[in-house]
This record gives sequence, structure tokens and C-alpha cells, in this order.
Amino acid sequence: MSKTISSNASRIIGALYITGFALFVVKLVITGDAYDYVHPRFIPFLAGSAVLSALIVIAMIVKTGSAHQTRFSFIRVILLFIPLLFAFTMKPSIVDATGEERIRSAASSSTSPQGTQSTTGIAQPVIDARKSSAVNLDDDHFFMILQDMYDNPAFYDGKKISLRGKVMRKKSSPTDECAAVRMLMTCCAADLQPVGFECRYSDAVKLDRSKWYDVRGTIRLAVIDGDTIPVIQADEFNEAAKPKTEYIYPIM
Repeated sequence: MSKTISSNASRIIGALYITGFALFVVKLVITGDAYDYVHPRFIPFLAGSAVLSALIVIAMIVKTGSAHQTRFSFIRVILLFIPLLFAFTMKPSIVDATGEERIRSAASSSTSPQGTQSTTGIAQPVIDARKSSAVNLDDDHFFMILQDMYDNPAFYDGKKISLRGKVMRKKSSPTDECAAVRMLMTCCAADLQPVGFECRYSDAVKLDRSKWYDVRGTIRLAVIDGDTIPVIQADEFNEAAKPKTEYIYPIM
């Protein structure tokens, strides 16, 4: 269905449309929900896009000139505003990919000799983790240390470990096996993938995938599919609060 309206009215409708998306971006930045969509390094660009949108809206409103009649389709406007409605009412979903193969491969990409690296050029948090008797995977260094644990597992065999994460588990897994994981975001929500550790825990089958847990245990090395990888012999899976930032990032 279409009709003829003035060009001024058409500009106002366009300005409202751009304003809606600008407000959505501002909401994401202010509430911190932007981290559910994109890597933190893109937040300044989001804020800049909101400012640019505001300038475009101002220019559209104050534009002068003789008004003329133009054809206008209500159906097209409705179709344009549907994505805006979804933007305010929906959040990105995470696919619960429970395959341990994905979890291992996301962290193990280096071919460095196990246990033989010098500390030259290695980040200080990794050096500290190698020397410590206990490893705490906090949000800031989670992936950095996890990747070194897969690349050089000999440094970590027998160490105590603690981390906060969610549980993934195959229905076909033994009752004492699961994985403790975080979702890794390289760029945006579309590339989320689980990274973490396989765990041995007596009550693994009873754990709830929807909840967060503080996991504590001991790192043991296991050979799986020909690869030597770190596995957690877990002592505790204690329910915990959701982290302030749910995802972890390989590049900051």
C-alpha cells in the first residue's frame, strides 16, 4: 500500500528510523550489553557511529528547500522498522556446542616444543603461571594462560587450578566427564566458540549447563586422539555468579 506524501514528511520518517538505531547503540554502550555483540575494542566505533547518526538526523531535520510530493510505501516502512524492533527486544543466542573436539582445538594451535621454551618474549602472566604451584584463570588472562597450557602442558602437570565457567557435556559421555568452558569472542557474537578443559568429576552428570560454577582441581596430562592435553581432576564445582563480562577475548 502506497500513497503520496511531502518530501518533508519522508525526511522525518527517515530521521526517526536512524534515531531508533542510534538510541539502540547508545543503550548497548551505556548498559554494557554491547559486549554481547562485539569485541570491546569495537566499542569506541559504536559510540562514534551513534554520534555520526545524530549529526545525520540533525542535517535531515534542518534541511531547507521547497517541499514536493513523493511516493511513499507503508509496507516498506514497516519492513524497515521490524529489524529495529528485534534489535530492542532480542539478544544474540549462544549455540551450546558440546563437542570436546571443538573445545580442545580452539586453544591448541601452536607447534612449540612442550616444556622446552625459554621465557624470552613470553608474557609475564604466563611466566608467573608456569612458576606458580596454583593457576587462577581470571578474566583478564584466561585465554593467554589457557593457550600456553595447551601449547606447553608439561609446565602445568600436577598444578592446582581454579576458574569460573559453564559446563558442557555430551549425552554419551561417562557420568564423571564434562568440560568447563568460557565462550571466546575474537570479533563478534557470530564467531563465539567454547574454550576450556575436559574435567573428571564424580558428579559431572548432575551439573546444570545453564549455571556458572567455580571449578577447583588439579591439572593432569592425558593423551587424547594422539595429543597430550591438560585435563582437570576436579575437586569442586560450586555454583557461582555470572561474571561481569561473560566472554573472554584473545586480543585486547
